[in-house]
Amino acid sequence: MEHYNKVINILEIFRTNRSSKGLICAHCQSQQVIRYGTYNKKQRYKCKTCKKTSTDFTNSPLNMCHFPNKWPEFIKCTIKGLSLRESARVLKVSYITLFYWRHKLLIALKNIKNKEFIGLVEVADIFLSYSLKGQKGIDVRAPRKCGRKYKYLLGEKVCVLIATDQSRNITSRATLNLGFNKRCVYDAIGDLITEKNTLLFNQKPAYSSFCRDKKITFYNSSIEGCSINSGRSYLNNFLKWMLRFKGIASKYTNNYLSWYKFLNKISFNDTYIGIEKLIKIMSSEYITEINSSICKQRLETA
Repeated sequence: MEHYNKVINILEIFRTNRSSKGLICAHCQSQQVIRYGTYNKKQRYKCKTCKKTSTDFTNSPLNMCHFPNKWPEFIKCTIKGLSLRESARVLKVSYITLFYWRHKLLIALKNIKNKEFIGLVEVADIFLSYSLKGQKGIDVRAPRKCGRKYKYLLGEKVCVLIATDQSRNITSRATLNLGFNKRCVYDAIGDLITEKNTLLFNQKPAYSSFCRDKKITFYNSSIEGCSINSGRSYLNNFLKWMLRFKGIASKYTNNYLSWYKFLNKISFNDTYIGIEKLIKIMSSEYITEINSSICKQRLETA
């Protein structure tokens, strides 16, 4: 771990990356920023527009972090797929602390904007059981009955929708589903699909209704020669990858979808170059989440 701390100066990476186009306020994005002394060996800044002060870590996953020098090793453990408890033994940090570090990192990755799709776009979906893992004070619930078909129509499922094109552009989104409808499709891909695209999907009226509204050419998997193998394969691989976590709270599904999408699109390794690359990407994203707001995350209802 000491090797990574000596080689990777995470504060310097944040300072260099965030000031590459001039000083910018971490709160209001104004360029009317001046240097304002130091705090705990970190440079402070003051914005003339909003009058707030900040450091290079403000509104980042490392904001108010007591061990910023341990983040390179934490990222190494994350890339290797170690559990929180295994990572805690390596870093000598509480696994609860690492839980919040993980989700701040995932939220930063989730904030990276998706590119518009090119050409043919495959769309696939899957429904997962809703989980309250880790939540305290759960009200008494009636026993669940087995054998009921289409449970997602009663709001008992999490709908995961993914779309991918021939250039490997991928977007994914999970919602608490009260009946699969056009709004689910709009929320997931409405801003990324244009009339230049062609949509390929399974047989669900919500997709065809979405395409008619957007005036998009579409095909469904019932047509001979049309299949959504890429989308289904991506979902299957995501579910296999998720097995390592032994279940997650459903409210965090979008965070893990972003993590998997990022690892699937860009190959990372636990070398100096891989860790530094991920830190640079993370430093470019501004997030305001703190520990308490992470706990209060909720899955949106479509």
